[in-house]
Amino acid sequence: MGRIKLRLPILSVVIPTHGRCSTLVRAINSALCSAPQNSVEVIVVPNGMGEAWRSVSKEFEGDARVHWFPIPESQVSKARNHGLSMARGQLVRFLDDDDYIFASTSSKLCSFALDSGADMCSGSIVVENEYGVFEKELTQPNTDDAVEAFFSPSRLIQVGAHIFRRSRILNVKWDECVDVGEDFDWVARVVLQPGFKWARIDEPVAAWVQHRGSRLSRGHDPGAQVLKRMAERIINGVLELEQSGRLGERIKIAAADGLWSLLQKGLRYDYCYWKKVASYADALASRRTPPSRIYNNALVRSFSPLLVETFIIPVRWCFHPLRKLMEFFGVNRA
Repeated sequence: MGRIKLRLPILSVVIPTHGRCSTLVRAINSALCSAPQNSVEVIVVPNGMGEAWRSVSKEFEGDARVHWFPIPESQVSKARNHGLSMARGQLVRFLDDDDYIFASTSSKLCSFALDSGADMCSGSIVVENEYGVFEKELTQPNTDDAVEAFFSPSRLIQVGAHIFRRSRILNVKWDECVDVGEDFDWVARVVLQPGFKWARIDEPVAAWVQHRGSRLSRGHDPGAQVLKRMAERIINGVLELEQSGRLGERIKIAAADGLWSLLQKGLRYDYCYWKKVASYADALASRRTPPSRIYNNALVRSFSPLLVETFIIPVRWCFHPLRKLMEFFGVNRA
């Protein structure tokens, strides 16, 4: 008898989960409808101590597309690496357990990825609060170059926005030594691969839910060390592109703008470090500024942006407690 040939799914959706049973069901259900002809496998990776996830697994016992691969360590990057190693789909998508996918546009994104031959396809993200109320839509940068997009201040790194060709990311491991900012590091290393092809659609493909519960990423100031790590990833990426003869002027400008945007948040933590970053950014592309409306003023633009940001430090320190209070009460700053 001949060997039975298994039909592999078009899409694998990897969902790390820890302690969020109430939202995990929604995430799984949305993933099950996210590929053409529902050709999808959902790989759920419970990570850390606790067995609460087993009650959710019972709800999906009758669906052979849902697979469970628990690991003992509570670490999201380790969970994503483990889930990726189990994936069989031609395409792979990562989804946080408190977010969810939009079925119709996600299926469209899959088809677009297959038809275009792109290594990565991306869409917009809708930001919602924990009560399901729309806050804003985050769109992809207006460029066809992945490196330019993800170095720029308008980068959209949130994992739910992207679908990847599995063959292109199998050897790019998530950094298991970090818990915050790991998505920026990983996506940057993915798009820096030679010959990497990116495509995008201008439609929302998933919801990013912001809530007051435990969450590693809230889309705000990630902290002093994470900001430095992001700056170093951009600088190292520029050096890598330069050494391989792939560093164009548009990427220089995007990198400089990205570094200025990080400096805005990081300058008050370590002035000497960010002063060096400012010099590097200015050497990449002169006369660039941080992405703030104040630089629309001709008088402000006549000064060095480092000088302007230095004078703003007291304002940022004063606003920091207010911002934290707004976050606590769920006030939308959009």
